[in-house]
Amino acid sequence: MQSDDDRNTPRLPNIFLREFLDLLGRRNEPPAAAEAAVAGPWHIEEVHATFYAVYRSGESVARGHRPLAILTDPNHALLIAALLPATGRDPLYRLHKDRTPSGYAIEAAGGEVIGPWPSSTTSS
Repeated sequence: MQSDDDRNTPRLPNIFLREFLDLLGRRNEPPAAAEAAVAGPWHIEEVHATFYAVYRSGESVARGHRPLAILTDPNHALLIAALLPATGRDPLYRLHKDRTPSGYAIEAAGGEVIGPWPSSTTSS
């Protein structure tokens, strides 16, 4: 990065004030940035007849883009493409670490425990 006292590197003109650029550089990413990064849509391309690459829509090996993943099985590539949009989101459910007599508790995003039900109330 160029410092203010570096006179050897030419400074390109910029319409933004240095203070604004510094403030912008210190900002955190918005909460939806992780979701947007993997939202897709994604597609699969066969590469070299034995590999399958996962690309964003509009990207391609022919255009020189770098794939997100390269796999040997087309089914695995399709699975990755299908699961990617969910990886950037907050989980809707959480499985508790400690087992109860009825099993592991499942908690919804709002904090409500939604299962499992006690053994005495379940039908067999």
